[in-house]
Amino acid sequence: GAGNDAVDVDMALHDHRPPGTDAEGWFDDRGMDDMLFRLRQAFTRLIAAIRFAKRDAPSLAPIFVHGYDYPVPDGRGFEFGLIHAGPWLKPALDRHGVPDDMALRGEIAHILIDRLNDDLLAPLAAATPGVVYIDSRGILPRDGTYRDYWSNELHPTNLGFRRIFEQAWLPRLFEHGIALRPSP
Repeated sequence: GAGNDAVDVDMALHDHRPPGTDAEGWFDDRGMDDMLFRLRQAFTRLIAAIRFAKRDAPSLAPIFVHGYDYPVPDGRGFEFGLIHAGPWLKPALDRHGVPDDMALRGEIAHILIDRLNDDLLAPLAAATPGVVYIDSRGILPRDGTYRDYWSNELHPTNLGFRRIFEQAWLPRLFEHGIALRPSP
């Protein structure tokens, strides 16, 4: 499943808060809970469908779930030839009246990603046999070099994917015998 297609950020945000509202104050707790509940249901169905499709396999193959790193909601979307998608975060923040303050918007994105990981993905993996959670938060820079690592406001560049793969995925793949450690 694709996260940017599944997450309805609009559900998680309040409309037009008073000036000076901090990042936490922009979240609608009920909307966030509803979004996480809907996502939990979708993940549960997806995992069940995978398990059913592989029901005759001799062993339980791991299913890996992961979230995003902390994005920079700068309004850049995905473009590849005639395919255009996104942006995803900036328009939602604009619709809800979040001030055009990148520090505030970055903190809102940070909280959203933490909630997806801490309240959905990690607990889902902990409670579901054979599901492995991969935490890819905090790997890519969000400073002045972020465009080298972020292709758009949610997806890494090749360099960014490589860094996430090497730091977050590869150790977990070693644990499960899917990737082999190089010989010394």
